[in-house]
Amino acid sequence: SAENNYFMKFIKELHLKSVPEWRTHYVNYDSLRSHSIKASLRSQSIPEKSDSEKLQEWEAEEFWRLVDGEVEKVEEFLAQQISLFEEIIVAFEENLSLDDSEFKHPSFTASSSKDIPMKKFITYNKTNKLIEEIKIYQERSEIESSQKIRDESIAEFRKDLIVLGKPKFSSKMNENEMTKNIILLYISIQDLIEYREINRIALERAVRKFGSETDLNESERLQKKFNSSPLWVSSLLDSMKVRVGLLFARIAWGEEQTSSIELLEMISIDYIAYRRSKILEQMLTKENTTSAPLLDLWTFKPIPLICAFTIFFILLSFDLSFIGENNAQKCFAMLSLVIILWVTEAIPLFATSFLIPFLTVILQLLPELPAPQAAQKIVGSMMSHVILLIIGGFSIASALNKLNLDNALATFILSFVGSNPSKLGFGIMVVGLVLSTFISNLATPIICLSVLSPIFKSLPENSTYRKGLLLAIAFSSNIGGAVSPISSPQNIVAVQSINHAFSNAAIPNQTLSFGSWILISFPLCFLLLVLSHFFLFRIMFKIDVEETPVIHFKLEKLDAPRKFTVFVSLLTVFLWCIEPTIEQYTGPAGMIAIIPIVLFYGSGILTKSDFSRLPWQIVFLVAGGIALSTAVKDSNLLDTTTKAMRNVTSGQPLWVITTAFTIFIAISTSLISHTVGAMIILPVVSHIYCSAEECDIVSTKIMVMCCTFMCSGAMMLPISSFPNMAVTGLTNEAGKYYIKSSDMTKSGGPFTIVFLLAVISLGYLLSSLVFSLE
Repeated sequence: SAENNYFMKFIKELHLKSVPEWRTHYVNYDSLRSHSIKASLRSQSIPEKSDSEKLQEWEAEEFWRLVDGEVEKVEEFLAQQISLFEEIIVAFEENLSLDDSEFKHPSFTASSSKDIPMKKFITYNKTNKLIEEIKIYQERSEIESSQKIRDESIAEFRKDLIVLGKPKFSSKMNENEMTKNIILLYISIQDLIEYREINRIALERAVRKFGSETDLNESERLQKKFNSSPLWVSSLLDSMKVRVGLLFARIAWGEEQTSSIELLEMISIDYIAYRRSKILEQMLTKENTTSAPLLDLWTFKPIPLICAFTIFFILLSFDLSFIGENNAQKCFAMLSLVIILWVTEAIPLFATSFLIPFLTVILQLLPELPAPQAAQKIVGSMMSHVILLIIGGFSIASALNKLNLDNALATFILSFVGSNPSKLGFGIMVVGLVLSTFISNLATPIICLSVLSPIFKSLPENSTYRKGLLLAIAFSSNIGGAVSPISSPQNIVAVQSINHAFSNAAIPNQTLSFGSWILISFPLCFLLLVLSHFFLFRIMFKIDVEETPVIHFKLEKLDAPRKFTVFVSLLTVFLWCIEPTIEQYTGPAGMIAIIPIVLFYGSGILTKSDFSRLPWQIVFLVAGGIALSTAVKDSNLLDTTTKAMRNVTSGQPLWVITTAFTIFIAISTSLISHTVGAMIILPVVSHIYCSAEECDIVSTKIMVMCCTFMCSGAMMLPISSFPNMAVTGLTNEAGKYYIKSSDMTKSGGPFTIVFLLAVISLGYLLSSLVFSLE
């Protein structure tokens, strides 16, 4: 209900605004509210009016007993903290030789402090440097309203305050230590003011709730309590803040005593905002890991699920000798079940992946092995070096994102385009291509949307240029998904499929290397980028603005962690590129991917929380596809299927067969996700020219490459890819979608055809040249 939502919202607000160390001293709002609800229920259960009135009087007395206890708890804590802060303030005042006349100086009244300019600093070296850094941060904060770019010095300073924890005084402190403790004292007083106010609000709401449940209006009684105690009056703590401002002015600016309230407020806001962001992060993590309400648990699609298992049991029941022997028939039943579940998403995709090893063992699809050994083999196949390649790629993306290096790269590229709308459109497409190459096209559209968000808001409501920009992000991310083996999950599936085919044919040291992939994909993808820019901004969506805001390069200080992250990322990519020449020493690309995993998590750049936030659903989706390939091969279903395919395609030129499969993939992956389409089709494609008896290495690689490219190029519908879903789901402040599904279909459909033509022409030609020369 709306009331429960309001209650939960306030409970979260209480938690968010509370100081963690003081949490036990806050008003127990939940208990007071529960008492009010129970009181109402008890009153309704008494039919006699006289008895009901007596019960109501008793409930009121009991409620106010609870309220008095909560008020007393808050006042006791307020008095304790005020006494503690007063002792520290007096100690600092005595140490710095401040008397009452200085305290009463008119320059330090709260109303006038903001009008007094900051003047020169004192000569204390450490403190002087600190204040200069604070001033720089203040000036930057005024320029950068979003405050996303934080000065490194204030971040380091904030860490020092967190380490200190509580303000204290010691005569042995140096100036730098005294400055930090005075600032921490000011923050603690501000915390105490917010503690008082949030508890006041909680008590007021609890009393109003009791009144609404029992028809007793007791708000005036509570206000009398507040008015009768000086602890609830603002002037007491406000005067303490002014005194701390004077202390800070004395130690920071010496005898000149310029006002420093603004500086302290700025530091206080920064510190409290940082602390609350950490609390919010913990709250969100807890929400994500706690069980959903019972009604929200049933998220599967019952009809597709029932149909899938019905077909599965029917196929198991009938003799389908044309498919092959018994194991092949059972594997075909499992394959049908998995494909239906993946295509319909009756249950989450990764959940279906976990079903594969279970059914493989239960159905005895590995006939030569007993169940324990079969389980070990099928589960072991899910943790291949390809999975390490995925985790390594995602770890690089996570590190670049955490240190804001991905955003810096995006703004660096866009800083060259100026205010020309056409150049901005091409610039954001270059950003999408570059980021997708090394970060994956799952994260790229989110980064691009965040960079261009201010421009989207500045454009007219019905601007066609905005639609062009949004689709440019989707198109470039889709195109970028084909650039490197780590750009998208379907590329990983391609690498695994071709490795599986060559392993089956007993051909060692053959794979789709990182370097060869880039040599083929980059010219193709850059051509597609140019064509998509012309298509979007010259044909589909005319540019209806004369200029756009200039995007400036934004990079925080290139400190040691950022330099380390850039070095490790570039080193990993370089080793991937030369992997064929060093494979005898390093093993496959998945082994190289261990380097960023160990270095980023071992150095602390990435943490356990970052590891848990990796897109594990994609990792296990691909792992399920690998397990499925193992089951299909060992059950002889793959041999049966590929033999049938070879009979159909026998005598046909390689280009014709490649074109036919590419067209089929273009259609199928427009209707289902790119990754699922790749997992279903690419294992078959990789075995058409490669069997245990004979294997045409070049033809196999050409077919797999062209089909994999087309998996990324299908972009007709919003559901075709994650970049499509990201841009079509974007809304304005009124909740209206910027892009309609019809806009995506009208643009994505024709360009899918353009992509197809480019793949079967230039893509086929480049693949033939590169793989023939290997």
